[in-house]
Amino acid sequence: MFMLNATNTGYAKNLVMPHKHFTLKQKIQWQKKIIKHDRWIIATRQVHTIAVTRFARHQLRWTQLELRRSLQQLSYSALDFGSPSGWPLHHKLWDCIGKYEGSPTSVNPNGHYGLLQMHWNWGYGIVGAASNYSKKDQELAAERGYAASNYNTSFLYDQWFNYDKAEGECLQYA
Repeated sequence: MFMLNATNTGYAKNLVMPHKHFTLKQKIQWQKKIIKHDRWIIATRQVHTIAVTRFARHQLRWTQLELRRSLQQLSYSALDFGSPSGWPLHHKLWDCIGKYEGSPTSVNPNGHYGLLQMHWNWGYGIVGAASNYSKKDQELAAERGYAASNYNTSFLYDQWFNYDKAEGECLQYA
């Protein structure tokens, strides 16, 4: 990455993210840099043309929206790799529930699939049969669902039929 010296309007109005592949963190850094620059343009609008100021206002709104999406994506990805091993934060919980539900590739006649016996198109990263996904992918989907419920234990009861049998053992990991 290069350093920007936005001292004249001719150069500064061209501050846009280059067309390169960035990591999510690099993308967020660029978005913050663009927002800072656009705010500077708007704050010093007396020395800029109307077109430059108008462009900065529009770009500021768009970039702020994109930054919110990027930060949400970053927090979402933190759920996926919350532990040093790369397993979800509640890996022990999903392992415990899985002991009572199924195996990573099992398909039960009840229409539920995989380790955690998710229904078809369960969501949170599972499209189709959960048994088509690895144990880790199934756990990541369950983690996303659990996070979406604000880590409410009623989510566990609603999703897994055998959770009540496993409650005494598994609840300690919730």
